[in-house]
Amino acid sequence: MKVAIAIQESSTDFFANGGHAPRFAIYSRKSNKASEPFLFETIRANPRTDRVLDIPEDHCPHGDEHGEATKEHFNMAKTLEDCDYLVAKRVCQNSVEALRNYGIKIKKYVGEVQESDAIIKELFTL
Repeated sequence: MKVAIAIQESSTDFFANGGHAPRFAIYSRKSNKASEPFLFETIRANPRTDRVLDIPEDHCPHGDEHGEATKEHFNMAKTLEDCDYLVAKRVCQNSVEALRNYGIKIKKYVGEVQESDAIIKELFTL
């Protein structure tokens, strides 16, 4: 199982908007056993060139049309295509559609913890 967590540009602190996150911390474990810990693998940059860093709601300022903005969402999802989950507080509908295309589920995180190592433990272990 592989999980991507939306993170800030210069740290591994959580970034609330999954589709517009500057980077993703990637964690994996060999089985689906909740007792097995996730291991940090790598950090991947979000390839989107149209990222808006501060979007207050679950909408995307680009709208839902199938144009260049939708292509950017699919570029982001392709970066995570080997992941099972994306952890974020919110994800716009365009990103949801793109992630779904690659079989990636969204795991919402609304807790207080900011560090990705702690978030992965909180969400995916007993």
